[in-house]
Amino acid sequence: KCGMTEHQAIIAATLTSAEVCLAEDKYGTVQPGKKADLLILNSNPLEDISNLRDLHMVIKKGKVVVKGS
Repeated sequence: KCGMTEHQAIIAATLTSAEVCLAEDKYGTVQPGKKADLLILNSNPLEDISNLRDLHMVIKKGKVVVKGS
């Protein structure tokens, strides 16, 4: 709605947020040595941002904490 592509919106919610908090050395991308909680989806959010709601599972601190469909 604000003119961002799906890719730009995901970057804003992850990497840019970490940069604003001065924590990009620990968060914001999935890389060795960084902490990562993962949202696993059934559908590609780069095709349609509403696919972020098509939840498969959430992994937090290495454990599955939510399972979707």
